[in-house]
Amino acid sequence: MNLTYTPTAAETYDKYIYTGNSNAVNVYSYDSSQLIHHNEFGNSNNITSLLAVSSEKKLYAGTQNNGVIVFDISDPENPQPTELSYNIPAPVKDMTFSSNFLYIAHLEKVTVLNSELMTKKHEIDIENTVNTIDADENFLFAGINKGIKIYTDADKTSYKVLTTHSTKGNVLDMLLKDSHLFSADSRSGFSISEYDKEAGSDPDPLDPSSGESSSCFIKTLF
Repeated sequence: MNLTYTPTAAETYDKYIYTGNSNAVNVYSYDSSQLIHHNEFGNSNNITSLLAVSSEKKLYAGTQNNGVIVFDISDPENPQPTELSYNIPAPVKDMTFSSNFLYIAHLEKVTVLNSELMTKKHEIDIENTVNTIDADENFLFAGINKGIKIYTDADKTSYKVLTTHSTKGNVLDMLLKDSHLFSADSRSGFSISEYDKEAGSDPDPLDPSSGESSSCFIKTLF
């Protein structure tokens, strides 16, 4: 399907695809060999990031100037606006969700929200431009220029840098899957790293919990 606009963000949810542009979000589904357009919704905001959370049946839409807007996707083809939102005076670069907390990357900061109320729990000064983020139960990964900063975040109030995982280029995107970190950067392309997911909330970066499989908290496999 040839789109009549340039997508600025995209997200999948079940069999549906949400795409953002300068003033709306579009809903598509893929059926056999064709892409079917179902709906267009929005509020004239330039969409910069989209995040669908299946456990909450919510779609979080990050914008250029108006922070994050929340939609109910109980009916995935017809998302409905909610009263929930969070204003950030900067473009939303990326978002991720873990343990009922929403993480929002903007400029050199990551804001952590209670997703149910959209109230701020904490704000982390990354001290570098944040390009992308991801998180699990214990750790926050922030992709920056030539590296990935890894933070411990057990209580969501006292984040501290555990280590910085070096990359050859600027980190453009990341995905956590089990104990693996998949990342794309501007020089080496695509890489896969393994980290010690079972290390707990306050590990020693040079002393993995296994004591056998690796010599540090995170290592590059490919």
